[in-house]
Amino acid sequence: MSDSSASCCSIGNPSSDVENSLAGFFGNLFETSSYPARWNCGSWTPIEGWLHIVSDIGIFAAYFAIPLALVYFVLKRRDRPFFGVFILFAAFIMLCGTSHLIEAIIFYYPIYRVAGLVKLATMMVSWATLIVLIRLMPLALDLPSIAAMNQQYRTANEAKGNFLANMSHELRTPMTSILGYSDVFLEAEDTETRTDAAESIKRNGEHLLRILNDILDLSKIDAGKMSIESVVTSVRNIVDDVEELEQAAAEKNRVSIITLVDHSVPQILKTDPVRLRQILHNLVGNAVKFTSEGIVNVRISHEATANQPTLVIRVKDTGIGMSQDQLKNLFQPFTQADSSTTRKFGGTGLGLAITKKLVELLNGTIKVESQPDCGTTFQVTIPYGIVQNDKKSKSSKTVYPKFDVTSYPGSNEKLHILVGEDGPDNQRLIRFLLKNAGMGVEIYDSGLAVLEAYNKAPDSYDIVLMDVQMPVMDGYQATKELRWAGCALPIIALTAHAMAGDREKCLSSGCDDYMTKPFNGRKMVELIRNTYALSVSSQHLRCEIRRQGFISANS
Repeated sequence: MSDSSASCCSIGNPSSDVENSLAGFFGNLFETSSYPARWNCGSWTPIEGWLHIVSDIGIFAAYFAIPLALVYFVLKRRDRPFFGVFILFAAFIMLCGTSHLIEAIIFYYPIYRVAGLVKLATMMVSWATLIVLIRLMPLALDLPSIAAMNQQYRTANEAKGNFLANMSHELRTPMTSILGYSDVFLEAEDTETRTDAAESIKRNGEHLLRILNDILDLSKIDAGKMSIESVVTSVRNIVDDVEELEQAAAEKNRVSIITLVDHSVPQILKTDPVRLRQILHNLVGNAVKFTSEGIVNVRISHEATANQPTLVIRVKDTGIGMSQDQLKNLFQPFTQADSSTTRKFGGTGLGLAITKKLVELLNGTIKVESQPDCGTTFQVTIPYGIVQNDKKSKSSKTVYPKFDVTSYPGSNEKLHILVGEDGPDNQRLIRFLLKNAGMGVEIYDSGLAVLEAYNKAPDSYDIVLMDVQMPVMDGYQATKELRWAGCALPIIALTAHAMAGDREKCLSSGCDDYMTKPFNGRKMVELIRNTYALSVSSQHLRCEIRRQGFISANS
C-alpha cells in the first residue's frame, strides 16, 4: 500500500483506548473512533462505492421482505408441518439482510462491533437451523410427493364414487319394494293382499332404516365421533338379549343357537355395553344369516394377561364358509364374499366392517377362520376393567329396574300436545298416532307459529313436540324463545338429524328429550307419556320439598 493509501486508512488518535473485555466491548458498542469509514479506506471511486452500497441495501430490502412473507404464511397456515423451521429460516434470512445493511452503513459510520454481533447471531441461528433440518430430514423425506398425493386424491375420489354407487343401490332396493307395494296396497281390494303389501312396506322400511343407521355408525367411527364409555356391564345379560333377538331368524333358517358363558367370566365387569352388544349382535346375526339347518355356537371366556384381563368371544357356525381370497375383503364396507352371496342372502356388508372398527375402538382384536362349506369362526378379544368390592354382584345376575310410567301422577290424563312439523305427510301421521292414543293435537308448520300459539294460550298444552328444521323459525330458536318466555312445558325434539352431536345440540337449546325420524309410533307415544309423567312428578316433588320446608320453619 502507498503512503497516501496508508494515510487514507489512518484513524488518527482514538478518543480513548478500548479495554479488551466484554465490558469494554459493549461499553463502546457504537463507538466509531477506533475504525475508519470505508469510504476513507482505500481508493474508492464513486461508481465502486455506490455499487456496493446500493447492492447491500437492495439485498437487505429483499431479505427483509422474504421473512415477512414466511411469517405471514406460517401464521395463516398453522396446520402446515415444520412450523419451527419456517421461523428459523425467517430469522436466518433477516439476520443476513441486516449484515448487508450494516455493510452499507459502514461506508459512512464504521460500527464494526455491531457488525460482529450480528454475524455472531447469524452464525448461531444458521447452526440451529442446520441441526433442526438434520433432525427433521427423515420426517420430511417421508412426506408424499405431488404425484403420490394426486394418486391418493384419485383413490379417495374413486372410493367416494364406489361408496355412493353402493349406497344408491342399497337404498333403491328397499325403496323399490316400498313404492311398489304402496301401489299394490292402493289398488288391491281384498284384505289379504292389502295386509301382505302393508307387511312388505313395513319390512322394507325397517331394512332401509337399518342401512341408514349402519351408514351413520360407520361415518361416526371414521370421523372419530363415536363415543366409548366404560361402565358396569353384565355380559350374561347381553348374551341373553342377543340370543333372544336372533331367535326368530334362527328358527326361520332352522338354526340352533347354543350359548355358553364360562364360569371364569365375572358376573359384572367394566366395558361399553352398547358397543359390546352391537358387536355380538352383528357376529351372531351374520352367522345365522349364512347358516341353513345348522348350529351357531357362541362362547364367552376369560383370558388373564399381564396388563389387563380380556374377554374372548368365539362365534362358530356350520354355514357356507369362505375361501382365503374371499376373506381378504371381508371387513371392507359394502363387501360380501361374492356378488352371488349378496343376491342370495341380501345385506350391505356393513355389519362386519362396523364390528371390526368397534372392536378396535375398544382396544380389542378380531380374527376369522373359514373354509368353504365348513363354516366360519370369529374370535374377538376385548380388554375389560374389573369391578372392585362388589360381592353381591358376583353371586347373582345384575337386575336392572324397569320404569313404570303408570306409577307417576298424570300418566293416564288426556294430554294436549303442541306440535311443530312442516311436512304435510308427517303432520297427518303424527295427528293420527297421537289422536289414536287419546291425545289432543295442534300442529303448526313453523317454529314462529308454535311460539305464537303458546303465547296465546300457555295453559292449553301439556307438552311440546318440536321438529328442529322448519321455515321462518327453526326448532332450536323456537325452543329457546319458549324458554325465554317462561315456558316450563316438557319439549321433545323430533328430528331427522341423527349425526353425532345432534342430540346434545337439541338438549342445549332447551329440549328435555330427543327422538329421531323415522320414528316408531308406539315408542313416540310412550316417550311423550314418560316425559310428561316425569315432569309432573318433578313438580310434585318440588312442591313437597317446599311444603316440608315451610312446616319445619314454622314448627
